[in-house]
Amino acid sequence: MAPSTSPPVSAASLILGAVPWQHQLLSHLTGTIRADLPTLGSALGAVGFRSIIHYPVRRRMHEWGFFRGFDQAADLDADLRAVTEELRTLDGGRRLIWIHLHTTDLPWKGEPGEAPLDLADLYPYADPALPLPKVLRDEARRRYLEAVRRADRALGRVLEALDESGHREGTLLAISALHGIELGEHGQILYGHNLGRESIQVPLLLDLPDAWSTVPLAEHDRTVEAALRFPVELTRLWPTMVQVAGGRRLPMHPPSLFEPAAGPALSSLYLMNGVNLHSAVFPDSAVEQVVVESRFAMADPQFYLALLAQAAIDAPGLERSPRQIFEGLRRTFLGAPPWSTLDAETGESTVTWKLERWRRVRGTERVSDQEAAARRAAMAYTAWSRWLGPEETPREAR
Repeated sequence: MAPSTSPPVSAASLILGAVPWQHQLLSHLTGTIRADLPTLGSALGAVGFRSIIHYPVRRRMHEWGFFRGFDQAADLDADLRAVTEELRTLDGGRRLIWIHLHTTDLPWKGEPGEAPLDLADLYPYADPALPLPKVLRDEARRRYLEAVRRADRALGRVLEALDESGHREGTLLAISALHGIELGEHGQILYGHNLGRESIQVPLLLDLPDAWSTVPLAEHDRTVEAALRFPVELTRLWPTMVQVAGGRRLPMHPPSLFEPAAGPALSSLYLMNGVNLHSAVFPDSAVEQVVVESRFAMADPQFYLALLAQAAIDAPGLERSPRQIFEGLRRTFLGAPPWSTLDAETGESTVTWKLERWRRVRGTERVSDQEAAARRAAMAYTAWSRWLGPEETPREAR
């Protein structure tokens, strides 16, 4: 389960092995990651590893603190030439190589002669008031699946280069994703807008070094059915890799994949259009997911137009600048607790929730039992509080 559907927030969680509230990069609109938390690069550096992260190197990534503790941050070239050459010439030394394949990023190519499908074609449908037309949804799905196939071929080139190095048997290989992609299943598009199944359920493949091949994972039944019964938080990848490397996790970290996990898999999405979202996926025979919505401000009717303008997409009817809209929400967000919000006039709770049951392969169905939904919401809050302590406002938490 992805810790968030916001790309920078989820990436920070993987790099730090921490949920968003712990590392405090809560949104692309606010915060930097806490300087006192060790990145995967610094944790492995402490036990003798050299680390390089191949990632889209942008100014904001440095400002957020993404590359702290890594020996080198390098932009990923489109043909993977630098990465594959680096892998082919491995000398057997202890090193971490983080490779972020962005092959599935927009634009999505089509058949020869077809125009690419770009952000401007899809982003207007991030607004749940604008349903994604079926024709466009089908076309987007076809293009996205082709992008996934390109990513698969790129990953194949990476693995071939690792094989050629002669060091595959001594490598811990982890393959995952920062978030999923939604194409209208929960009324929105792409990622970073809600915590539906399509957005938080991502692949996780782990190939252990030969020396660890006989050590069972905690959820050791690796069938498809078991994968559905035991949703795994991606933040557990950090302590797993550190444990294999001979390091130690901090008390704030979740258990590694060699240890049993208690409670649901948690995800969060902060500072949306006046709401924070929290998801808990429960590891039962019938997988259930509760999504809790905590409203900290009135929804801004021009929020989605501001998102378009921020992405340099035409936004007719936008009356205020995106900065004005986002800054107004941000100021209110910083002074409100992440879960237990109250209406300023009535004093009543502004927290709502919904419960869904996951179908075996894909899709969900709504659970109408409101008492069951309320129990799951309470369990989600308890699980969140167990890890993160009493609620504070984002301003206090900083």
